[in-house]
Amino acid sequence: MAEGSPRPLYEADCGSINLKVFRTIHVPNRRGSWNETFNSTGVVIDDRIVFTGDTIFDKELLDWLSVRFPKTETIFHDCQMFKGGVHASYNELLTLPAEMRKKIFLCHYSDVRKGFTPRRDGFAGFAIPGVYYVFD
Repeated sequence: MAEGSPRPLYEADCGSINLKVFRTIHVPNRRGSWNETFNSTGVVIDDRIVFTGDTIFDKELLDWLSVRFPKTETIFHDCQMFKGGVHASYNELLTLPAEMRKKIFLCHYSDVRKGFTPRRDGFAGFAIPGVYYVFD
């Protein structure tokens, strides 16, 4: 486990791309430890891009990632539009600090987005399926 990490962090290089993989808390839907849930992971790409993978709202992990990877430019975070279930809810993600929210593209959301205004609420927006995001 990486020093100071709340859970395992594994590192690999894939050509010129550096990947760091971490465990997330997914299902079963209970506020247990990361090691008591199905295996689910997120990834940090080149210490700049975070993809949370499948996870419930996990502020401890997000806080640790922001300290461990201070150059993070973008976070792709899964999001459901209701509380409960196996993903972070929109309202839970709204509780994050404004500096963090402005980096977050919401993904893995349902088709029911009517009434949600992520940009107005301080997020980077909804990640759009089929769109390639290019980072220089």
